[in-house]
This record gives sequence, C-alpha cells and structure tokens, in this order.
Amino acid sequence: TDDTQMSLCIARSIVAVGFSPQDIAQRFVEWYLSRPPDVGNTCRRGIARFINLGTVHGQPNEGDAGNGAVMRIAPVALAALAEWPLLEVGAIGQAHITHNNPLSDAACILVGRLIQSALVGHAMDRLKQQADACVAEIPKFRYLPYHGLSTAYVVDTMQTVLHFLFATSSFEECVVATVNQGGDADTTGAIVGAIAGA
Repeated sequence: TDDTQMSLCIARSIVAVGFSPQDIAQRFVEWYLSRPPDVGNTCRRGIARFINLGTVHGQPNEGDAGNGAVMRIAPVALAALAEWPLLEVGAIGQAHITHNNPLSDAACILVGRLIQSALVGHAMDRLKQQADACVAEIPKFRYLPYHGLSTAYVVDTMQTVLHFLFATSSFEECVVATVNQGGDADTTGAIVGAIAGA
C-alpha cells in the first residue's frame, strides 16, 4: 500500500542522508513514477507539485487535512527517539511535502510522541494522558464518545485510532478492531499498528 511504501521511502532516506525533506520528496517521486496502484489524492498532488515546480513544501491548505502524512510518521519517530526535540521538526517537515494543514501537523506530532513514549516503556495510562492533552488543545480529535467514522479525513482517523488504542487490551485486538471499522482501514491500521506495536 501507499502507507508502507511511503514510510519505507522516509526510512531509507533517513538511513542514507539523515533527515532531508528534499531527499524524501525525491524518493516519493521515484516511488510515484513506478505507477503504484494506490496513491491518495493529496499525496499525488504534493508529489506532482514537487515534480513540476521543485518546491518541497506546499502552501497551507484546508484540503490537506487528510491522513496521508500521519500514516508514514513511524520512521521519523524512531529516528528522533534519542533526540525528542527533532520529532516535531521531522514530523512537520515530512508532512508538508504532501499535507500542509494544522490538523495534519498535530496528528503527526501526537502519533510520533505516542510511538516514542511506548518505545521507552511508558504505560498506556501515560499515552492516554498525552492523547487527552492533545484533545484538550484540539477538541476535534475527541474520541469519546466515538462517532464511528473511519475516513481519510485526519480528524476521523485520529478519533478511530485513539478510540481503539484505549478501548482494547492487546495488540491483536486493537489492530483487528480498528481495521474492522472499515473506511480507510489500511491507513488507520498502519497508524494504530505503529503505536500498539511500539
């Protein structure tokens, strides 16, 4: 899926050159030119802009509130694990190649922080505190009561991911319940799988 392939582009870029949005964008182009079967519209638009104009980051856009940037955050979270302040720079830097929207930015940072917190051994209660602090700042991400929407809109994605992350008790139950919600299941599964796996 585009989730996996774009994440691999980021991971390979970080391994090769450190964090470089320019290099990540170029790898996105190479992947895109291989004619993958599944490319989201916002990702397609951002990659086309880079190809045609050479601009790495797009302008802020209300239409960029999709979940495509969040689905590929795991490599950034892993690479920034030893240097937490780099998470925000890396998360937003990779996001703005295709998605320049405050809701997308906030989702990328939150998911990155949740992955990092889980990797360093924090309990689920600590992750829930982080999520709830984000929800206090961005009420659109409120996941209780859960409204049952699982679309490509980043708000619906975050509500779905957070709801099932905290309403389930194992990795398998979490991922299966999230994916079975339907909608943009590959992306919600990739995001919740990264957090629950960590």
